Amino acid sequence: MLTRREFLSTASIVAASTMTLPRLAVDQTPSLPLYKIIADENFELSTSFAGHAATRGADIHVGASDITSFWFHDLEPLWRHNPRPIAGLTTPEALFCLERLAWDHGMRVITRTEHRMRDEQVIEHSMQSPAEVIGCMDHGCKLGGAWPVAMADALLAHPRVPVSVTSTLITQRVTREQRLNETLVSWLIALPHRA
Repeated sequence: MLTRREFLSTASIVAASTMTLPRLAVDQTPSLPLYKIIADENFELSTSFAGHAATRGADIHVGASDITSFWFHDLEPLWRHNPRPIAGLTTPEALFCLERLAWDHGMRVITRTEHRMRDEQVIEHSMQSPAEVIGCMDHGCKLGGAWPVAMADALLAHPRVPVSVTSTLITQRVTREQRLNETLVSWLIALPHRA
């Protein structure tokens, strides 16, 4: 279990690391306000993602891989009356559960990125996202920053419901601290665009 002190320590490290990079030219006021950013306490890169989102003003939920308690005590009562968007960096299994539960409330996964190691030094970000999210993530990775920070910025900067989605693969050389032991997925769940 991640303690509050450990989380705040990680968040401050992430915040300090982003100060060395130029800020991306992004709209700081999302047009689709996110209810919460979801992170898995079992993965330091996931808590870094949430820590950075918190420094940008997002409400966060850091919890176990099993999202059952979060669903029953927080998300389901909200979505029953007000299906607000959420985003996160979790295991594929946690996203699978949230995606199925979201369907009952008319919501869909709007953007999805699988993060997996290609080899010891290169991570692949397989993205199915609007072009703006892909561009923001690509720009953040090219600056050499921590990929969880770039992904948080991309989702927070462009949480709009897209009319179309593009698929692409971004590769990035990573430090030992940015390596994954297993695949994680970042995502945005919202009501789909209605034409």
